[in-house]
Amino acid sequence: MIELRTLAALLVGTVGLACGPLPPSGSAFDPAEDAGRPPQPKTNSQVFNGFSLNGFSLNGFSLNGFSLNGAVFNGFSLNGSALSGVTLTGSSFSAQQGGRLVAGTELAGATMAVAVVASAGAPPIPYTLKFDRVTLAAGTQDVYLYEVSYKPAGALTWQSACVDDAGSPLPAVPLANHWDLQTGARVDDASTFTLACVNAALGKCVIWGYRPWATATRCQNESCSTVSLADYHQACTHLVRADYCGNGVPYTVNGTLIDIFDDLTPPIQTRAGGWGLEARWTPSGASCMSGARVEYLIGSGKAPDCNGDGDRGKHDFLDCNKVTTPWLITSTCEHCRVKK
Repeated sequence: MIELRTLAALLVGTVGLACGPLPPSGSAFDPAEDAGRPPQPKTNSQVFNGFSLNGFSLNGFSLNGFSLNGAVFNGFSLNGSALSGVTLTGSSFSAQQGGRLVAGTELAGATMAVAVVASAGAPPIPYTLKFDRVTLAAGTQDVYLYEVSYKPAGALTWQSACVDDAGSPLPAVPLANHWDLQTGARVDDASTFTLACVNAALGKCVIWGYRPWATATRCQNESCSTVSLADYHQACTHLVRADYCGNGVPYTVNGTLIDIFDDLTPPIQTRAGGWGLEARWTPSGASCMSGARVEYLIGSGKAPDCNGDGDRGKHDFLDCNKVTTPWLITSTCEHCRVKK
């Protein structure tokens, strides 16, 4: 749980004009449906869904052309009445209003005043954020989805913070902490939070089940322990963007079918087929690369140069069949391609 102090909390990466493409099925994106869908191979555009964590800029959002990477939180209200003691527990905001606790879906309609600093030394610009709708994702007990809109001071109309390719509103998931604008690394700061669009890496990884506030069981060599999903979520954000080196640089190959699974007991995402291993993903990026995908990247001169030696080849990564790092694994089909 984090407490948002009325005059001091930092709002990081929170209002976005675009958050990444939809799954390629042609149907509307339904985060609740995606969360409860049986495990199945996911296409490259579903997994490696763009170059961003939470929008076209790494921390998600742009307002009138500048990246919103920090804002001073100046107040929270519901139905014209001030809220106090605002906290974020998991993905649920809560606050006090007249001695009564309001939380989760009760905060639909709440507004938040923020002062955005566009760049160092620039004067703050006031904005208002509004929770248009708050719902609990189907099949979950702790994933709250917030449809957020915003407007600058003096504006008459609201704009949706998260949208799909057609401009239709999409929800966001609130996450504690924020993410580095360049590398995608999580910055642990208890006074900050990020609103993550569900169709980009930060939010999509939550929808897939890797909730950074939650725990799960991992068993190795007949010994089981409880582990935080925070590192699984971080590993997932690298996986989604094909960020093999963990430095924020993506290496996508459009149309490649990707299967995602993990080492948890029981797994959150299970292996759907017998394809060859492609990569093992850690909170710092990929620990190995193998198979048809790495051969393609090397052959096309697009392979990552993670060790900086200038040789974009197999020496940058270990063979995934010889590595047993935990967290997430992807496999790929050499001859399977998505028809355009």
